[in-house]
Amino acid sequence: MVTALARPIQRARVVLPSSPVPDLAVFEAGLAWLRAAGVQVSVAASPAPGPLPYLAGPDLARAQALAGAFAVEDVDVVWCARGGTGALRTLTALDAVEAWAAQVSDRRTETLPAPAPMGSVSAVAAHLDDPARASRRSPRQRFDARRRHVPLIGLSDATALLLARQADPAPGVAIHGPVITQLTRLDEGSASAMRAWLAQPDSLPVLRADPGLVPVSGRAEGALVAGNLALLASCCGTPEQPELTGKILLIEEIAEPAYRVDRMMAQLVRSGALRGLRGLALGRFEGCKADVTDCLVWWAQQLAIPCVGRVPVGHGSACWPVGLGLRYLLAADEGLLAPLEGLSAWVARTAP
Repeated sequence: MVTALARPIQRARVVLPSSPVPDLAVFEAGLAWLRAAGVQVSVAASPAPGPLPYLAGPDLARAQALAGAFAVEDVDVVWCARGGTGALRTLTALDAVEAWAAQVSDRRTETLPAPAPMGSVSAVAAHLDDPARASRRSPRQRFDARRRHVPLIGLSDATALLLARQADPAPGVAIHGPVITQLTRLDEGSASAMRAWLAQPDSLPVLRADPGLVPVSGRAEGALVAGNLALLASCCGTPEQPELTGKILLIEEIAEPAYRVDRMMAQLVRSGALRGLRGLALGRFEGCKADVTDCLVWWAQQLAIPCVGRVPVGHGSACWPVGLGLRYLLAADEGLLAPLEGLSAWVARTAP
């Protein structure tokens, strides 16, 4: 069932799986932007304060709100309100909820307590000792497989959630794009690209890089993986670490010094995460100094794969939507990153 991708996005469910919204006026303005684009918006109930001030509620509450958003039958898209931090904790809680639900559905099980909040070290340790998690490459189905055609959209900390949605045995649509608090800051090109996607969600736009930066010439085709560089590094060794063999990687970042960007790239290389990578696209590195670009160019040259620089994807005003898992063409000399298939075709192609 892919009807939600064949018509304009009409209903969005907004979730806070990471940090709370620091400025309610900016958040409300983002919701108004969506409504002006013809989208009906509902916001998942804000949970009680979390164990830490940088979390938008307890881990279990955030996980249940995220999973519940996909259970709403008439929702066309699930949209992250903002990034921040906490998505990896949310996924840990989501795994625990799924495991508990599976046990409850087992007729051989008479009674089971509700899943413990994932706020204590002992609860997390017990979950990580679960033998079913022994294979990092065999994650459980964390999102409703019947709703795999409903896009999840976000960036920054939501990178972990996008990767998790793609890593499910029945993978779901994942869109790397602006969060709600970012919508009113988009430049005209990005705003137009987002409105076009809302009107025709099956299709994603062609991205063109700023001229003048071609770290490595060449062309490549492959499935796209996109995300925040820090989160991609943090996902190394977790079920969310993407398999990048034969794929194209798009990275972006904000306010990081060159030495930290260098450390993240080194971690990805030394962990083997970039083994077999076919192409690299550099998004926007907002608030970063020029030496960050020098660092990234050096790494691109060491990888010796086609690389295109400064495509309009990132934390700032330039942020166009891209689809994880879709086949893309990267043409470095033309400064081009272009989708080769639509979302409906991807959903059909990746059906379990």
